[in-house]
Amino acid sequence: MTFLTHVLLGGVGGAVNAALVSRVRLRDRGAPLAIFLGVAAGIYVGYGLQDGRPSQALLQLLGALPFIVVAATWPRAVGLLGIAWLAHGVWDGVHELRVVDTMVPSWYAGACLGWDVVLGAAAVHWGHALRGRGAVTSAVSGDVEQADGADEARP
Repeated sequence: MTFLTHVLLGGVGGAVNAALVSRVRLRDRGAPLAIFLGVAAGIYVGYGLQDGRPSQALLQLLGALPFIVVAATWPRAVGLLGIAWLAHGVWDGVHELRVVDTMVPSWYAGACLGWDVVLGAAAVHWGHALRGRGAVTSAVSGDVEQADGADEARP
């Protein structure tokens, strides 16, 4: 299969993931997005450890760290998590283009890229929807509060 096929199949997976997450109340969607982002980042660390070269393990750990920090620090900041998912797509592209010497299979980098772009775009959209409803996300705690005191209904 070609890289484009891998990206498209990953995009289908990302769409299914987004559909499942969309069943969660809008303000609570950050938790599954954060968990999945941590897992996606951790998979690259696993490939780095499997490689056997300490430099690759360190590179993958350093590459995963920003995503893990965002997921752990702001698990309710849906829009920020969407941006992190899109940025993870860039990390996938780095692996696909072989900018780094790695054991990550091409099919995985392509599928992950498609997944990340679709899920990230959905999360950015949800983050905008929260702001449009008057929700305010605390930059420190990640807590979502309704500016008008009302709880939002599922879109």
